[in-house]
Amino acid sequence: MEGTARRVTDTDKLRLVAGLWKSKLDWSFEVGDGVFGDLEGRVGLVFRLEPAKVLSFGKDPYSQTRLHFTA
Repeated sequence: MEGTARRVTDTDKLRLVAGLWKSKLDWSFEVGDGVFGDLEGRVGLVFRLEPAKVLSFGKDPYSQTRLHFTA
């Protein structure tokens, strides 16, 4: 996948992602000032990808495809 990565700093969006990750993956993150944090004091930045191109490959039978996204 190719595209433009943009940092997510909106508190409401970070809370939404943190809740989804907790419910689906049991990953616990606290939302701080535009970042994720954990109980050990580590900080993580969150990015979203705006896709421009995706390459996909198959093995049986061998195949490939390319998708382009436009704004």
